[in-house]
Amino acid sequence: PREASNHSMKTVLAVLALAATAAAWSPFPGGIKLPGGIDIGGKDSCTGSGDPPASYPSCYEGKASVLGMSETVKVDVKSYADGKGVLNLHASGVTGEDCGDRPFTKTGQDIAFDTGCLSGAKVSAKYCSDSDTITVDVTPKQVPIPVSATLKKVAC
Repeated sequence: PREASNHSMKTVLAVLALAATAAAWSPFPGGIKLPGGIDIGGKDSCTGSGDPPASYPSCYEGKASVLGMSETVKVDVKSYADGKGVLNLHASGVTGEDCGDRPFTKTGQDIAFDTGCLSGAKVSAKYCSDSDTITVDVTPKQVPIPVSATLKKVAC
């Protein structure tokens, strides 16, 4: 039993070391978010809970890389008023997903939408009004390691 416990601890430490190394080498500053809310490599701060600017469409894009795998995410906010809107989401890389005309709600910073179009990938998103950015945590079904990205405003 004690040997099994030592083996488990060594495995956990090896995974943490690998994740820390990947975060250090990653060109993306968002780092890696491990289960249990552990962030490795830092994460851009998200401040402000105001509404997005009133001109639509508004487009945001960002890229993240972990362990040699990269994901580019683009969100197009097509409309927004009174805490509700419509967005398009396009992801390319590990998952390659497209979600068009998805209704969403915004409460505080949190953006919620039906992710049924994402082939099992889990996504959480926040709108950061102080920097006019969107932070996204994506967990691909194929590689269950959450990847954080900050999407910056781009031309549509």
